[in-house]
Amino acid sequence: MGSTPSTVDLWDVETRNSVSSFSAGSTLALSPDAHLLATNGKDIQVLDLASAKVIARMPWGDAAIWRMSFDPSGTRLIVRANGENDTVFNVKTGEKVASLTNTQEAQFSSDGLLAIGANAKHIISWNTKDWSQARDLPNGPDYVTRFAVSPGKDLVVVGGPNLARLIRLNTGEEVAKLSAGYTNFVAFDQTGSFIFTYAASGFGVWDTTGKLICTTKEMGNGTMAISPNGRWLAADGGGRDVKLWRVENILNSCRK
Repeated sequence: MGSTPSTVDLWDVETRNSVSSFSAGSTLALSPDAHLLATNGKDIQVLDLASAKVIARMPWGDAAIWRMSFDPSGTRLIVRANGENDTVFNVKTGEKVASLTNTQEAQFSSDGLLAIGANAKHIISWNTKDWSQARDLPNGPDYVTRFAVSPGKDLVVVGGPNLARLIRLNTGEEVAKLSAGYTNFVAFDQTGSFIFTYAASGFGVWDTTGKLICTTKEMGNGTMAISPNGRWLAADGGGRDVKLWRVENILNSCRK
């Protein structure tokens, strides 16, 4: 899916065919099963993609929404907004269920049991059953621009305005400094064995020791996303198109 002002386009990646287009906001989140789409406007709306009908609304204030993401079950939504702590909503009821203090760029773990995020002073893990803090580790000194988690590997990547850092989730120990410059994108591959970054230095692939495997500057403008199944990497090609790569092919090329 992609968005231009007031319009959302949906594509079938496997066939490269356009599925539909309809009016929506510029910030989007797709549920893991691809049945629901969250978008912003005067409030946050959740649409059923089959019918493009709104099935839930979450009231929202004036803070600009930067990113949203569903949990693995598609029943909860984390909202990241400018200058605000992350907010969690129940998608079925539209009810606000938690405000994650000192936490931005939070992401759900693959099993949905944790939500993990950070700010300039904290890396915080939240228990999603009762929204109690499971862990609070020191972070800093920079604010957070991007965040990626791999609880199974006990690792997080915290991207900031100057670099991205690879950190142990249980101890807060810094494993390595990764890409230099403003971090536009960070993500783990499906296995948690490789890390993707995009910063001022370009696109990079790293192993979990912090070793750079390969790098290139020919990967779009830094706006990127990995599909929920870990198969595809998409990148904004400069505002007019979207480029797609198979993650497996990227990793195979890096290993040569």
